[in-house]
Amino acid sequence: LLWHSEEYWEGLEVRHCVWWNERFGINGAWDDHDCKLTYTSDERTDCECYNFGNYAVLAELLEEPDAFKVAQYIMIIKWIGIILGTILLIFFVIVVFISVN
Repeated sequence: LLWHSEEYWEGLEVRHCVWWNERFGINGAWDDHDCKLTYTSDERTDCECYNFGNYAVLAELLEEPDAFKVAQYIMIIKWIGIILGTILLIFFVIVVFISVN
């Protein structure tokens, strides 16, 4: 849960109805088997589960990838590599010409 009212989260929220399955894995885990989502809105989610135990609604916030940020990040790394490679190549050529003479 987000308790900060000044922050706003954008993205697609996917909700899952789960119950605590003690037989799942070594220590137990949340399991969505035998639970189904019957209704969901911004303020309420209804579930039907066919087991006894502890129940929860897990919310997953999905954000669309920003292609511009990814492309800009890759371009910066690319140009740093090109500039660094060129400087090192020039340095290597200078060292080779100095050592030959």
